[in-house]
Amino acid sequence: MKKTGKDEEAHSILLRLINSIIHINRNQKVGLISPYYEVETVIRNYIGLVDEPIYETFVDNSYSLGSLVTLVARYGLRDFLASKWRPITHIQLSEFIPKYSWETFLYRAEHGKLETKFPNQTQSWSRLVEEANKINEKELPKGLKEYPQFIVLLWLVFPHRMRLILVKFFDKIINEA
Repeated sequence: MKKTGKDEEAHSILLRLINSIIHINRNQKVGLISPYYEVETVIRNYIGLVDEPIYETFVDNSYSLGSLVTLVARYGLRDFLASKWRPITHIQLSEFIPKYSWETFLYRAEHGKLETKFPNQTQSWSRLVEEANKINEKELPKGLKEYPQFIVLLWLVFPHRMRLILVKFFDKIINEA
């Protein structure tokens, strides 16, 4: 959308996504289900048709909020982020980082670590923008560096592989095209 001059619409979608994550975590106290559950299980859970109930809690945890905040910083939407920073700092940001970059292409990576962290309660805008624009391409799987158009396909099939490094790299590629 940004490439076609629809910056306001693109930003609006991004901001609504962040507002929704904040609302479902902080107001509704439900959270979004982990991307490690199958789509069918997620749908069945929400309509009450699961064989075994999911007792895991998802409140105040997000696998996508960190990427969305990074995009907001990359696009210079400081006022919005400042107005939402307090509730954002109460939501834990989670990301699974495969030990070997090729394991990005596996549904279940055998090696790696789940990193979780809360955003700093006070955050320098310039530092946030600097981090948002820093991309260590050595962390990227070779195939996705060479064929970045496959990143979107990867996310469609493996939404749990939507890593921050891939979001930043894909955004860079799109904006340079």
